[in-house]
This record gives sequence, structure tokens and C-alpha cells, in this order.
Amino acid sequence: MPGSSIWLIPPPRDPFNRTMQTQITSMVPMRFAPSKAHNFIPHVTLTSTISPALHEVDAQAWLDGLELTIEGLQALSAAKDREEADSAAAEKRALEAGNLEPATTTTTAASDPEKAAEQAAEQPEAPKGEENKASIPAKPVEVNLYELEAGEPFFKKLTLRAKKPCPGLSELAVAVRAQGCYSGDVETAKSWEKDEYLPHLSLLYADVTREEAQKKIPGVLQDLVRAKAILKPARDGTVAKGGSIVLVTTDREIQEWKPIASRQLPEVVWKWTMT
Repeated sequence: MPGSSIWLIPPPRDPFNRTMQTQITSMVPMRFAPSKAHNFIPHVTLTSTISPALHEVDAQAWLDGLELTIEGLQALSAAKDREEADSAAAEKRALEAGNLEPATTTTTAASDPEKAAEQAAEQPEAPKGEENKASIPAKPVEVNLYELEAGEPFFKKLTLRAKKPCPGLSELAVAVRAQGCYSGDVETAKSWEKDEYLPHLSLLYADVTREEAQKKIPGVLQDLVRAKAILKPARDGTVAKGGSIVLVTTDREIQEWKPIASRQLPEVVWKWTMT
């Protein structure tokens, strides 16, 4: 998979996370033996194809600096626009007063993620210890896993689909997608979320056909129903609260997919309403 990804993960020590890890590591692959399956941590991908150049200087600082709400991102963009306008006005006044030589070169804003990444990599590193003022979601992010589904893509061979739209989740995905892939362009990220984003928790990466995966659904579903009963969900399906977003370098072998930065999001509600 090209580039890096941002995942939303449950609390590592939560029973729900351990249950999902057991399904991914042993229960689901056992149904497909001897086909080779891959091990990975339970997660819902928020976005992928992030240029590593954006975070190569300091992955943790980059993740900590992300705005996690659309409102916060738009406010940041407006502030930058005002700053650029003020700077241009000041330069114009200086030129008119004869106190400044005209610029001989001009720079243009990056129009794609790769160029944006190159520009970001050239920026000086922020001072260590500077307070992070990036916004966090004002309302809980809800992940409602409601359906077991077989898919054609390698990374979606068997998934637990999450409801969409889901309170908080769609906005969070838009915010990180805009900053990780579209140079802060919220409207483009909204279009992506509407037309392409299908939130899910993968249970199996494997080189098997969709038809083969579909045949295994009754057995896997039986295992999941038993596991869910042990967790004893609340009446609304809640099985866990809390979590983190993690930055993962997914441009390498799957066994090397490990978080390189993490940021806690306490207001995450995990629901399992699959029947």
C-alpha cells in the first residue's frame, strides 16, 4: 500500500480489542487454512496514501499538530489566509514607499499532496516543547460495526463494516484526509468521504477470492456471535470506550506495519450491533 496511513484503534488492553485481535490472529485464519493470512492490530482506517515526507522529520509532532475537526481546520486555513493577505498588503505599502525591492521570484502553493509534502519537509522544525493547540473532536466519535462482509480487495477480504454516516467518525476522517492528502482542502476531502470512504474493521488480509471468503462467512459469523456474547454489550451495542489515532508506515511489508506515533482520543465509542 503506498504511503502512510492513520488508523483509529481501540484501547489495547480493552477486552473488545483483545477479542478482535484473537479473531484476526487465529480464529478467522483458521477458517481459511492452509491459505496464508497476515497479522495486524485491530483498526479502522481513517485515511491512507499520506506522503511520508510530511512526517519524516518528527512523526509524533506531525500527528499531534493535526486539527481533528473540520471547524478547527477551516479556522486554521482562514487564519493563514489573513496572514498572507496582511503580509502582501505590508509588502505593497513598503514597495510604494520605496523601502523594498520588488521580488524577483515567486512561489506557488502546492496543488497536490506530493508537492505539499516537499514544501512541508523544507519548513524549519517547530521548537521542542511548544504547546500543541490543535483541536480535538468536540463530540464522541462513534464506530458502529454492524455487518460482516466479504470483499474483493486484498485488505478487505473479510471486514466488519461500520455505519456511515456515523457521529464524529466521518468528520474525523475528513479532517485527517484533508491534511494528509489534500494540503488542507476540506471540500475535496468531503467529496472523498462521501463517494469513496467505507469505514470498516478488517478481519482478514489474504490472497483468496471473494467467493471463497463469502463461503466462510457462516462459520466466522458463528465465532463472532459467541465472542460478542462474552463481551456483553450495552443495550445500544457499546462494547468499548476510548482509543487512539496512530500513524502507520504502510508503504512496506505488512509484518512491518507498526504505529510510529500515537495520539489518544478518549471520546471514542465502539459499538458492535451485528446480529
